[in-house]
Amino acid sequence: IRVNGTYAAKVAVSDIHTTYTWSWNPFTPGTVDVTYTLANTGNVRLAPDSRILTSTLAGQNNWDDTSAAKAREIMPGGKRTFAAHITGAWPLGPIDTTIMAIPSPAGKPLPGVTAERIAIDTTLWAIPWPQLALLTLLLLTLLTIRITSTRRRKRIEKLILNTRGTPLGA
Repeated sequence: IRVNGTYAAKVAVSDIHTTYTWSWNPFTPGTVDVTYTLANTGNVRLAPDSRILTSTLAGQNNWDDTSAAKAREIMPGGKRTFAAHITGAWPLGPIDTTIMAIPSPAGKPLPGVTAERIAIDTTLWAIPWPQLALLTLLLLTLLTIRITSTRRRKRIEKLILNTRGTPLGA
C-alpha cells in the first residue's frame, strides 16, 4: 500500500523515554529501558529496523530489533511504539543513548525508493547508588576497626602503666 507520487521511505522518532534500572548487586551493571514511537512519514508501507546504542564511561552496548518484519510493519501515516531493554550499562554518570531508525519498505523491493535514516540522541544520568553504598559500608568498617584498635591500645597501655606513670611490676 502506498500513496501516489515518488516512492519515499521516511520515519520520524518521537516520545522517547529512557530509564535506568540498577542491579542489586554492586558488581553487575544495570539496564537501560527505552521506549519510543516510530511514525511512517513516507508514502510506502515500512518494516523499519531499529538499533539502539548506549555509551557510558565504561563502554558501549547495543540492541538490535530482532522481531519479525511483520511485527514492525507500519502503514503510511501510521505510528507504532517500541520498547528496548539494553543490558550491561554501568551507572557512571551520563548514559548517552542513540536511537537509529532505518526505514525499509515491507514486502517486495520497490524501484527508486529513497530511504532516509534517522538518529536521535538522548542522555540519561545514572548515579551509582549500589556502588556508593558498598563504598560507604567499606569506609565505615575501616573507620570502626581503626577506632576499636585505638581504644584497645589505649586500654592496654592504661593497664600496663599505673596512675603515676610507672610500670606495675616496678
